[in-house]
Amino acid sequence: MAPKRKATWYGKRTKISRELQIVIIVGLTLKSLETFLLTVKGKKTEHIIGVVKDDNSHHFKIFMNLLFWGEGMQQISVWWDERFTRKTELFPDKISNLRGSILKACMFDVKPLIYTVKDTNGTILERHGRDIDVAQALSEIFNFTLVYVDIADEWGNLLPNGTFTGLVGFLGRDEGQMGLAYLYSTGLDDRHKHHEYSRPIDDDKTCFLARIQPPLPAWQNPSLPFQADTWIAFMIGLLLSGPIFYALVMASSAVGKEDSHYGSILSSSLCTIGIHFSHPMAVMPKRPSSQIFIAFLLIYSLILSIGYRSNLTSFLTIARTPKKIETFKDLYDSGFSIKGFQWFYNAFNHSGNFYLRKLLERYEIRDTFEEIVQDIMSGRSTTINSKALLEMTSTLMRTKKGKPLVRFLKECLSTYTVGIGFQLHSPLKPKFDRAIAMLVESGIVRKWSLQASEIYRELVEKEGGVTYYKDDWYASTDGVIPLGLSHMQGIFAVFSLGYILSTIAFAVEVLSC
Repeated sequence: MAPKRKATWYGKRTKISRELQIVIIVGLTLKSLETFLLTVKGKKTEHIIGVVKDDNSHHFKIFMNLLFWGEGMQQISVWWDERFTRKTELFPDKISNLRGSILKACMFDVKPLIYTVKDTNGTILERHGRDIDVAQALSEIFNFTLVYVDIADEWGNLLPNGTFTGLVGFLGRDEGQMGLAYLYSTGLDDRHKHHEYSRPIDDDKTCFLARIQPPLPAWQNPSLPFQADTWIAFMIGLLLSGPIFYALVMASSAVGKEDSHYGSILSSSLCTIGIHFSHPMAVMPKRPSSQIFIAFLLIYSLILSIGYRSNLTSFLTIARTPKKIETFKDLYDSGFSIKGFQWFYNAFNHSGNFYLRKLLERYEIRDTFEEIVQDIMSGRSTTINSKALLEMTSTLMRTKKGKPLVRFLKECLSTYTVGIGFQLHSPLKPKFDRAIAMLVESGIVRKWSLQASEIYRELVEKEGGVTYYKDDWYASTDGVIPLGLSHMQGIFAVFSLGYILSTIAFAVEVLSC
């Protein structure tokens, strides 16, 4: 195949210049020219000009390859007397209009990104997915007929002889012109030596998906308005205020008699405990020292009470969630297992991240995504996959009210581009790339992605394949929130504890008599 060069020629009125990939062959016969067309270079060169000398004259017949327009060579002119006998275009554009040529595109289901709808007999009725829509758009732009070839073994595996099975092998053996299977650009196993990638139609990342954890138990709510050090200080004040008040009462008795109501340490302690919990005093102390102590105790208790009550309202009405897992380190520290496919296990094994390699100890390989979904919804597992695939799948993991039950971790494994596969050195790629770029820039490819996701969800719902999960722990945020038993269970627990302690105290009194 000749290298690319600038081809320039002059017509009667216009000058045309473009980048061309040209092969000019001088052959003995037309058959020898057509033999060259059977080679790899012959099949993938857009412009091939053949020259054959006429046996009975000094004329030279000029032939042109048809590429996708047909088979063999077509005579377009004759060179005689240092000129062409017929005015013709030697290098017509054979890609912009493929004249209804049949192009094969291999594919397989990558649910929910690419999928087929079949009847009970297994006959394919419809095909959906962003890549399918892009290929259909290309068929309209370039006027070709698209024929789908369903393949097994998905993207394919490297064989000992250096070839591939699946989609990579399909394109590598030139059995079709395009590959549609959410094909991400990678040099894994030297796949780029077997086929080419189109311009990106999307970019994606490999991310972790985990279930949104339910709120922490509501019975803890009454203890949450204060931090631990505040509670410790409160308990010290509660326990010491009674004895201190009793000591002041006893000391004041030397100057003037204090009310007998506070003549014991028990009665003094009950009085100060009551003040802590906003209970009014039955009898005011008589001595100034006691009155000053009680006055400041009242101020102290009032501020604590107001702070506790106002903060308690927030904790009763707003659900508290556990600390979110956002990084690889958080995931490792959480003890969660990882459920995923074999490919990502291999990626972890070659990763330079310490925590990802350590997570291999908890990585469990699964064969189907349905198994992975069940593991995630158990609440103690995560999975890793394409973010686009997980975003679409996550629409099936929600409550009846449409609230999400899963979330992405902020730290992702890798970023890559996604495109369509072509044969190596395919003459289609340059112009198809420009068309794909226009489709992406217009925003219609993103629209097709959203449509494919919605259609897939509707199909799964129609087949009864959507499992809705309980949303009891979701609190409504519309209007005023009435406090239910789930909000107040903590104080009922305290009340029950009081019953139990009073019963124990009664039993001790009876036994001590």
